[in-house]
Amino acid sequence: MIHSYLLKAGYDLYLDTDDVFYANKRFIAVHATCEGRKEICLPKTVRRVTDAYSDELVAENTNKVDLDISFGHTRMLRLE
Repeated sequence: MIHSYLLKAGYDLYLDTDDVFYANKRFIAVHATCEGRKEICLPKTVRRVTDAYSDELVAENTNKVDLDISFGHTRMLRLE
């Protein structure tokens, strides 16, 4: 329900789940409160998305990122 209020207020919603989420211009982080696939919708297309710790390439030229995250795990991604 809060998602619909935020959308009406003009906020960017990156993730449509109850997972813990943080974002700024260069990084996003997701902490999984439930296991499964997370679809992250970015407000604009980015050139590269990499894992902030391993530098593994996650996606290129996209405004959407799909991640499989186990319960209790956290992923931190760098946006370029």
